[in-house]
Amino acid sequence: MKIALLTTPYLEDFYKKAINELELKCEADVYVYYNYKHVIELYRQLQDSYDGFVTAGSAPMAIIKEEISNSKPINNIVCSASNFYRELFKIIYQYEDYKFEYGYFDFCDYLCPDEENRLIDWLREGKLEKWVSDNNEYINHMTPEDMRITLNRTREKHISLWKSGKIKYSLSRRSLIVPDVLEAGVNCHFIYCSYEDIYNCFESLIRTITIQKLEKNRPAVIKVSFAITLEESDKLSFKNNQENLLYRGISAFNRKFLYNFIIENSDECITIYTNYSSVKDITSSFTTCKLRSFLHNRHLEKVAIGYGLGDDLKEAMINATNALKESQVSCENNSYIINEEKDKIGLFGYGKSLKVINKVTDYEKELAEYTSLSTLTIQKIIAAQSMIGDNDFTSQDLAQILNVSARSANRILNTLVQFNLAKILYTKQSGTKGRPHKVYRLLLGLPKF
Repeated sequence: MKIALLTTPYLEDFYKKAINELELKCEADVYVYYNYKHVIELYRQLQDSYDGFVTAGSAPMAIIKEEISNSKPINNIVCSASNFYRELFKIIYQYEDYKFEYGYFDFCDYLCPDEENRLIDWLREGKLEKWVSDNNEYINHMTPEDMRITLNRTREKHISLWKSGKIKYSLSRRSLIVPDVLEAGVNCHFIYCSYEDIYNCFESLIRTITIQKLEKNRPAVIKVSFAITLEESDKLSFKNNQENLLYRGISAFNRKFLYNFIIENSDECITIYTNYSSVKDITSSFTTCKLRSFLHNRHLEKVAIGYGLGDDLKEAMINATNALKESQVSCENNSYIINEEKDKIGLFGYGKSLKVINKVTDYEKELAEYTSLSTLTIQKIIAAQSMIGDNDFTSQDLAQILNVSARSANRILNTLVQFNLAKILYTKQSGTKGRPHKVYRLLLGLPKF
């Protein structure tokens, strides 16, 4: 397994030394980028030669993910709290700055700008780990554009504070700017990550790559049928003609996208044998249904599609059959996936993404103010109801439709329950495997204040 580590010139020797000394379970090479634009070019040059990538910070990883769709597995090295402790205690004694009055810490710009002395409270209370965790989470949610803007701003802040005599030293976590800051004469100290941080990052990435390779070849089955009426099904010629059109449509889809399907036709449905990797691609990571869009463009509209994943072919076949049944009875015949954990995932995104009107209604404003949810979230929930024609959701359903994490969907639903805008109907268990899921009914009538 080959992994490329992308870093800055300032850290090149540090990471080369670390990789030589660490017993990593892969072949690793270090490459240098000089700015955020260059990191994209570097990634593109290397992507076909490596199984995965490690970046020496969250910014380059975020920029690569934004720019490159379906990037190779990538992970960033997270600097743990122990490294902050080490450097903070060094400067306390080196500069006799026991209240952090004489330094600038660029990593404080996110959570406590210009208030470095607040770190003393965190240290005193033994909560620096929590602060570092919050800080890392905040950085991870910054947009790549914000990261680019703050990089130049931070460089200038180091230098201007030093030249104005307001600081005696500075601490930094932005290795791209450190050479310029040092050249300006600033007593700048960089907070290096530990060898343990590096090792843990590589181990995590190696696991991800290994799992993806195993998943790629797991069996998958797709079942497709026409949702024709009983009257139509009695007409043998009509049924045969529709099945022939559907078979030809699926074959055309297979030829166009080179999925190497094995396609079987039967009286009940068309069965497609494929693998996990193909299903993930067809469904854009289990959110949409490109097969349905393709068939729709060929005027094959009344189609039910069920995807089945499993640890073996038998399980994938059973799950595909059950997913097809879900599709047949669903509003507008939405496509469904049932995975090896028996989770049912509705692919509501096919050619029909949520339509949110820019203008916010008084009703939506009132709901947002009442629940403290954003108006955009309220608009999306209402649009989701309209799109699938149903008021009953699991957190998984809502996560798929809103394109948010399951945790975020749970938080939204729990908030709605808290304000009597939703209620829990029941808990369902899909088969013998997997966790049970709560089914919520949305009650988005105007609340009584």
